[in-house]
Amino acid sequence: MSNETNNLGEYIAKLQELTRLGDIGWFKATPAAYAAIRDTASGRKRMTILRATRTPAAPVDKRPPDTAALLRRALSSPAQSEGGEALRRAYFLFLVEGLGGPSKQTEMMIDTREKPELYEAFERLFEAAKSSVDAQSARILKELVG
Repeated sequence: MSNETNNLGEYIAKLQELTRLGDIGWFKATPAAYAAIRDTASGRKRMTILRATRTPAAPVDKRPPDTAALLRRALSSPAQSEGGEALRRAYFLFLVEGLGGPSKQTEMMIDTREKPELYEAFERLFEAAKSSVDAQSARILKELVG
């Protein structure tokens, strides 16, 4: 793992820790993504972490594929590597957008398909963001029931 990748892993771990301490408030952006807005020295930023699911490649066949059969196979069996071991079916995308101008501008994006060594760090951050949103939901529901 390169020094730059080590640094990225450390920064991701720090984001997870700040989330755990309640210093970063996440909200659910989509069913599979969480986002948070932070003020930084260079302006307001929105960070988003998205967990996406990989689907296995369709088999090569001369007949048109049966979409329903492909979906059943994708959902029922894990993707396999050449050695037969199950591959991860999910990956993470982490985006940071600047919010200072008239439109959002993507400042960085990390995709764990390109940096698989960061998969576990992003998995921990995603779970921390999810826990943060769940805790916030519980506080709101508690207020509603008095």
